[in-house]
Amino acid sequence: MILLKNATVVNADGMCETDVLIDGETISHVTPNIECFGAEIIDCEGKLVFPGFIDMHCHLRDPGQTHKEDMESGTRAALAGGYTTVCCMPNTTPPLDNPAMMNYIRTRSSALDNADVYPIGCITRGQKGAELCEYGRMKEAGAIAVSDDGLPVSNGAVMLNALKYAKTFGLTVLSHSEDKSISGTGVVNAGENATVCGLRGIPKAAESAGIARDSPRKRARACMFVTFLRRSRWTLYVKPKSAARQSLAKRARTTLPPPTTKFCLTTPTPK
Repeated sequence: MILLKNATVVNADGMCETDVLIDGETISHVTPNIECFGAEIIDCEGKLVFPGFIDMHCHLRDPGQTHKEDMESGTRAALAGGYTTVCCMPNTTPPLDNPAMMNYIRTRSSALDNADVYPIGCITRGQKGAELCEYGRMKEAGAIAVSDDGLPVSNGAVMLNALKYAKTFGLTVLSHSEDKSISGTGVVNAGENATVCGLRGIPKAAESAGIARDSPRKRARACMFVTFLRRSRWTLYVKPKSAARQSLAKRARTTLPPPTTKFCLTTPTPK
């Protein structure tokens, strides 16, 4: 057993000074002044104890790109940083676009016994933006959301159908919002620095146009898919400091995996 003494525990209810008793892999008690004979005692005065963090957007690169990262190294790195649950993106080789790939991710991660891994399936087969994947079967196999991460679903009809289909199964859609006709072959944000460096810039409008098509905004009904469907949707890689970014920050909602029983320690940053 391990006893964390004098810890500042941070959770959804706020912060409190208390002790935490860990019995094997279970947090058995969170209460002040715990006495436990034979337990290893760790003095956590000045430390913060958090429930394990959840990373909703990570790249484990497995299968097919393990020269960049793999399941073991990625989940070990997550634990080292206090992240006990990660959700892996589907832009692997091949992409995570079918139930078999969901089963592969869950089986492989379970065997490693590091951070918990929840797969995110593709919106479209092969991330080609044309044919929808089998959301129902992917969810049964473990998918918690769908995304064509790194690529936008440029066809508006396909995206609208994806949102309708995902709603049927209670899946959140994570959208890479970008209008490729505007971003073109750009490599950096458009602006003075891009001009000085001689690099082709990507205007803010490339991202804002994609967000405007799919996201809820007041007094706009024609193409605001999420408002029409009242569906949970997140936008990935929001960079411009615009009203769209502020709006999304207020509206981002999703169904996360069940709360973990793991905790992580950190030291408060000095004021």
